[in-house]
Amino acid sequence: MDDSSSTIIHSNNTHNSGKKEEFNFPKALKENQSFPEFDSNKKSKDIAKQLESLRKVAENLKEDDWCYPSLNKYLGLQYYHDAIIRQSDYRILQSRQWINDSLIEFWYEYLTHNLYKEYSNQLLCLSPSLTQLIKMTDSMDEIRMILQPLNIEQRKLILMPLNDNMSYDYGGSHWSLLVFINDGDKSRLEYYDSSIQPQLSMMKIIGQKFSKLLSCDSDVHIEQCHLQEDGYNCGIHLICNSNAICQKYLLNDQRSIKDIISLEQIKKFRLQLIDIIDRLKSESISLSPA
Repeated sequence: MDDSSSTIIHSNNTHNSGKKEEFNFPKALKENQSFPEFDSNKKSKDIAKQLESLRKVAENLKEDDWCYPSLNKYLGLQYYHDAIIRQSDYRILQSRQWINDSLIEFWYEYLTHNLYKEYSNQLLCLSPSLTQLIKMTDSMDEIRMILQPLNIEQRKLILMPLNDNMSYDYGGSHWSLLVFINDGDKSRLEYYDSSIQPQLSMMKIIGQKFSKLLSCDSDVHIEQCHLQEDGYNCGIHLICNSNAICQKYLLNDQRSIKDIISLEQIKKFRLQLIDIIDRLKSESISLSPA
């Protein structure tokens, strides 16, 4: 970025067509014109160094810099609490691509802060990255340390999105859902998978860890849910099942998951999720990170 590109002129949409809005990039962005490139193929030690470089750049940005609408538009970002939606994520919903971590994390933030905000002390939605970290961590002491701030013992319902990736590298081709339910005197783990061939081995790995953490039965109950009719909508099934499970156990809906959410609703949910994101954007909620 040279000096000539450090200012963007936006046409004002008001009737005063002669006026223009000038937006100067934050000083931190000007001073850090060369952002470190992130190479996901490097070893974990090198990635840690790159993340530290990115963190230092981010520390120099004031809160107003991140929230400024013109900057968000330039960067193609949309914020909703702890979730970030990029233009590339938005395009996934408009296509037949697999749902990624960012979209699942957004939906979990929406469940927590919108649809079921009255139950925020009972509901815990783990992010895909945190679930993956727990899955790949062998030490139970380390896992307890990671989860300690989340007060998992006090939660009635915990949602854990599972990916079939069994390495630290980016990857995976299927999403499924592990759920912890605490119904007073009894607690249990339930598993929901839209595939005709459930990922049972992966589910057992993390299920055993959470059964130790939460002192519940190590036998995971495999529950019925709608099966996907394609090879790309497992993430949408996970998102819809997550909402149905919240409705069942937080709102005491006595119906089965398959009755709470129909297959037709699941098939249409990509478009519905686009509408939700667009509405939040128009209401400017996304420009106020938590």
